[in-house]
Amino acid sequence: VEDAEDAGVLSPEEIPDEIIRRFGDTKSRRITSMICSVLRHGVEQIGFSPADEPVFQQFKSFMYERVYTDPVAKREEKKVAGVIGALFEHFCANPDRLPEGYQRLAEQDGLAQVVTDYIAGMSDDYAIAVYEDLFVPRRWAEGMPVR
Repeated sequence: VEDAEDAGVLSPEEIPDEIIRRFGDTKSRRITSMICSVLRHGVEQIGFSPADEPVFQQFKSFMYERVYTDPVAKREEKKVAGVIGALFEHFCANPDRLPEGYQRLAEQDGLAQVVTDYIAGMSDDYAIAVYEDLFVPRRWAEGMPVR
């Protein structure tokens, strides 16, 4: 939701009221509400509580209709794939550039999996910052590199 808002694809007023009432009006509240719903549902079967499931499905449908298939967002997909692909290739070719904990995990889980996990854990802003640091020339005055 926040990424779509930042990109101008979605405004907070467009989110259906039922979704906001059930899960909250901020990223933090939505995440907390959804985690609590799954925990309330029990450990036998992972999923939302029966009262929350239909609202989650409405939220999911809303996001697919308004964000994931939006022409503006779709135009950016090739760029995103390029950024992720370049980061993946870079860290596979330079595993010493991974954080130390990931370097240790690579020995047991395999480098490709660890690089995938590392990139998947990056926020959008951090991934772009790392990409820019690695591949976009900067003037010295622009500051220290991210990684």
